[in-house]
Formats: sequence, C-alpha cells, structure tokens
Amino acid sequence: MQALRKIMPNANRFALANTGALRKLGAIALLLLLMASVNFVPRAWAQSWDAQNASCAVAYKVTGQWQDKFTAQITLKNLSARLDGWTLHWIFPGGQTITQFANGEYTQSDAVVTVTNSAWNRILRTNQKTIMAFHANVGSAHPTQFMLNGMQCDFEAVNLTPVFWRP
Repeated sequence: MQALRKIMPNANRFALANTGALRKLGAIALLLLLMASVNFVPRAWAQSWDAQNASCAVAYKVTGQWQDKFTAQITLKNLSARLDGWTLHWIFPGGQTITQFANGEYTQSDAVVTVTNSAWNRILRTNQKTIMAFHANVGSAHPTQFMLNGMQCDFEAVNLTPVFWRP
C-alpha cells in the first residue's frame, strides 16, 4: 500500500469516492427495479397519458345534506370535438337513489345512472360546460368514475365534506 501511495497519493480517496458513487448507482438501480416490480412507472405514464387524452372532465360537488337526503351538482366539460347529443353514465357505489334531476333526462337502474342531454344542452362544443343538479337519498360513498358517450372522463371531487352515513 505504501508503494501505491507513493505512486498515487490520492488512491484511497479515489477508491472511497468510487465506492460512494457505486453505492448511489446501486441504490438508484434498486429503486428503479422496485418501482418497475410494483408497476409504478408504467402506471404513472398511463395515468398522465389518459389525463392528456380524456374526452371529458367531470366535477362532482355536494351542495347540501339534511337527514337522509343530499343535493349534488355535476359539471360536465367536453374536451373532444363538438357533440350533438350526449349520454353520461356513472355508478353510485353507496346505494344512493336520485329523487329529482335538473338539466338532463335521467334513468337509474339499481346503482347505474344514465343521463342524456336536454333539448337546450344537446350541443356541447369543445371546452364547453353544462351543469346538472340532483337530489338523492344518502348513501355510503360518492361516485368517482363517469363516462361520456362511452369514454372515461377525468374526475374531480369538490366539497365532499358531508360524511354520508346509512343507519
């Protein structure tokens, strides 16, 4: 070692520096391997791609609650080409049933809700919004997935603070 120090006085420092770099490189490789093994990287790419290519966006907002009923507002935004007629679907995961609906024609079969446009909001241009509102019986959870004309919408939950309960 003495001979090596005479030739390369910084040999120990160089070896330690490389060891640190190798440790960092190994840690990064391990992290990437773990992320890939839990499908983290592809899922993140898929989510960002889906968000960039969604054909619609929905904001779901609870506007009031009393006893065993609540009111909610759905803002639907068309992110695709102009629509001449539309149908919005969602599932109530908590057993809610709609009792009144405004700004669309609705049907409900068990948990599945289908809303078609009214005559006045039939046309939805690109980036245009329409707002619907309804009264329903309280359930245990809010919907989080909406589909417009068969295509999944981006979703935003707004003001879900009233905690739903079912006696």
